[in-house]
Amino acid sequence: MLFQSQVFILLFLPAVLAAYYLAAERPILREAILILASLLFYAWWDLRFVPLLVGQTVATWLIAEAYIRLPSRLWIVFGIAANLAVLAFFKYLASLRPGR
Repeated sequence: MLFQSQVFILLFLPAVLAAYYLAAERPILREAILILASLLFYAWWDLRFVPLLVGQTVATWLIAEAYIRLPSRLWIVFGIAANLAVLAFFKYLASLRPGR
């Protein structure tokens, strides 16, 4: 699903916005709606990447929690480096597979 596709504009976006605004009094539910909508959006493109997205999100959240408990710039540097390493792997190293 692309942002400019009819499915996104006419179905997905209105449904997510409606659910989001119907949950106006419940911030935790709003957050859950946005997270689930994001996962559904990425799963629509390729289901294989959803575990990667969830793992990356959880890892970043854990690093942020560690930073809150033990404030050190090293946590921030580590979090950024970890995210950039995953990006570099999928952008550069994965494309070097034989047969591509």
